[in-house]
Amino acid sequence: MKLLIIIINQMCCLARYTCQKASYSTVVYAIVLQWPEHDVLSLGAPVPSPTTLVSMLGYSGPGVFQWTPGTGGKGMRIQIPRISVRELPSTWAWVLKLERLN
Repeated sequence: MKLLIIIINQMCCLARYTCQKASYSTVVYAIVLQWPEHDVLSLGAPVPSPTTLVSMLGYSGPGVFQWTPGTGGKGMRIQIPRISVRELPSTWAWVLKLERLN
């Protein structure tokens, strides 16, 4: 079952989240409608674990999506690697896959 949640992210921009729950883990997809300043995306809702993985759907180029926990353990800040316009999977919206969240 998929659940769509619309959240106005106070740290950055309008982000939409959807999740896919399985018995062993939950995967959250953050749909970003505005490219973040300085390639750093701040999300207020997901709570990462030490093993959280972040990737962009449709992008298989070089670079790692590094993240740090948000203030007070809430949310997370994601450093998006340098991606050329030709390598972007879309020009309108981008979907980040967040795995192994708390």
